[in-house]
Amino acid sequence: WLSDSSRTKLVEMLKADEKLMSMGVLGTTQSWATGGGLEYARTMLDTAFALSPKGQSYDTFRTWEALSFGAIPVLQVQDKANNPYRFFGKNPIPTVKDWAELPALLFHYYEHPEEMVKLQ
Repeated sequence: WLSDSSRTKLVEMLKADEKLMSMGVLGTTQSWATGGGLEYARTMLDTAFALSPKGQSYDTFRTWEALSFGAIPVLQVQDKANNPYRFFGKNPIPTVKDWAELPALLFHYYEHPEEMVKLQ
């Protein structure tokens, strides 16, 4: 999934944040094509938050996979008009306008685990 430059920048930003990395926030898997499916499933089952960067459109299978594995998807939604989930009304899926907001969002939930539990 790192073929998109915004996704690559996102991973680089996370890897550069020593506090986040010390919390074990970033988990990655190898290529799906080389047997990564099982590895991906195991990683997702052990994940609290799953980043769901947009692909070809704002709605992406990553969001639905995260939900099916019991992870909390985090979406980048730059404006409410382009939020594909706006049709669901008020929903608890965390969003950021810019991925640079992600560390603060994750720190908030790690400092307030009772709020994280409400999302699960």
